[in-house]
Amino acid sequence: MFRGCSSLTSAPDLPATTLFTSCYFRMFENCSSLVNPPSMLATTLADYCYYAMFRGCTSLTSLPSLSVKTLASYCYYSMFANCTALRSAPNLPALTLAENCYYSMFQGCTGLIVGPTIAATTLASNAMGYMFNGCTLLQSITVKFSDWGDTTATTNWLYNVAQVGTFTKPGGLPESRGASFIPNGWTIANSYKRDLAYIESTGTQYINTGIKPDFANGDSIEVKFYKGEGGGGICFLGSRQLPGPVNGLYVLGTGIVCCDNSTFTSITFVNRGTFTLTVDDNYVKINDTQNTMPLRVSCSYDMFLFALNNGGNALSYATDMKLYEWKYYQNGVLKQWLIPVMNNDDVPCLYDKINGTFKYNVGTGSFNYGELPYSRKLAYIESTGTQYIDTGVKPNFPNNDEIYISFYGAEYSGASPAIFGSRQSDLRNGAYGLGGNVTVLDADGYDSYAFDLVGYRWVNMDNSKVTSNGRNYEFALTRHPNCTYNFYLFALNTNGSPVAQYNGMKLYEWKYYQNGELKQWLIPVLDSNSVPCLYDKVSGTLIYNAGTGSFNYN
Repeated sequence: MFRGCSSLTSAPDLPATTLFTSCYFRMFENCSSLVNPPSMLATTLADYCYYAMFRGCTSLTSLPSLSVKTLASYCYYSMFANCTALRSAPNLPALTLAENCYYSMFQGCTGLIVGPTIAATTLASNAMGYMFNGCTLLQSITVKFSDWGDTTATTNWLYNVAQVGTFTKPGGLPESRGASFIPNGWTIANSYKRDLAYIESTGTQYINTGIKPDFANGDSIEVKFYKGEGGGGICFLGSRQLPGPVNGLYVLGTGIVCCDNSTFTSITFVNRGTFTLTVDDNYVKINDTQNTMPLRVSCSYDMFLFALNNGGNALSYATDMKLYEWKYYQNGVLKQWLIPVMNNDDVPCLYDKINGTFKYNVGTGSFNYGELPYSRKLAYIESTGTQYIDTGVKPNFPNNDEIYISFYGAEYSGASPAIFGSRQSDLRNGAYGLGGNVTVLDADGYDSYAFDLVGYRWVNMDNSKVTSNGRNYEFALTRHPNCTYNFYLFALNTNGSPVAQYNGMKLYEWKYYQNGELKQWLIPVLDSNSVPCLYDKVSGTLIYNAGTGSFNYN
């Protein structure tokens, strides 16, 4: 629309709140005199909507605010590339990224010194490739994510930046170095020292979440914790209004209490153990047991953890509780995600992965805590041809099981190597990735589906299809395998024995679902003895090499 208007100094405001595909595509590109950018009021983006919108605007010294929280594919692609007068970048508050959303966004901004705070906690494929490539003065950036995602997420994103700078990150993000991770020569400043397994109350500590869940209007919570038997005088979490009790939800040693304006109901919950409690406007779910919620509960006071918020005052402190995780959603959107961490002053507390803030004890004393069973996360583990992992799971795809694996396929010669899988020796009842094929087998025979093996790859398989980035399309399944033997990684389990072990394969991630519920999530780590292995984020256990030798790692 205004592309190449070299005399344009001010741009009209853009009042549209809902955008469409490519709507502002290269709109002000190479407007070299543009000083005053337009106000941008959009709340719903579309693919390619801001593609290269201000690329080459060499007079821009300030940028419009970017407040949208959910992005679209290629939406900010090269948006401010080659804006050489920029000195600082606006913060990027988006929590949900999309493919190529920030790709080359500030590439070639040779005057940029202070980078943004990137709020997203999970990365998408190619999301930030070449984002700051060639920003030769850039010396500061802050991120909130704790995982580098797949190998494409940050490809060369900090290539050719300043030789000295500061990279601020969560303590759990692996300290990988290089242009695709943290630049060599930059100082690392962790926003906290390390992740913890849990924090534990001694009976005088509690956390104020600052949240008043309104379950009647679509809010929900999910909390993973260990509880003792306690009794009716012990509260593990909750809030309620007084006099009453009315308008609240709380977990006592004897059960879960839900109360609205006039009545309350309770669900017996006396067992000792580790539980995941999920509450929304329809049900209370304890692990896999679901109970219908008969009341429309809205909490009048902030939810406390390790105590009951009793009309604004902490009551009935928990004396036998460990907190592993807390999540709060508004109409399905994750708004608060608290995990246990050790801050930089060695104080155990909770860290909000959504907004990057801490929640501290507002009681007395100090929380006890438990360490995770590993010393640090790894980018990957790599087989030399004699190592493999026994996952311990036998996916039953007819019962809606699903798997996902992210890996790097190395070049090979000779017999095809195995990525994952299991089968009977007579080619029955299993599924596996072998060479450039995913093969599925039932009791009557098998079918194979080809994909490109070498390079960074992911494979996703459920009862209806196999999807892979190896060919960028999906295959509909005609067979629905029920695996007789445990799935192996780096090898194929044939009648209980590993075959076709893959020399040079790198494993980034493995997930296994039952009926949509994540049952196993394996990531590469170093244990406390510096042994490379896999950590199950669901069960909290380590899985070690079942072969010989030792995995390589990065």
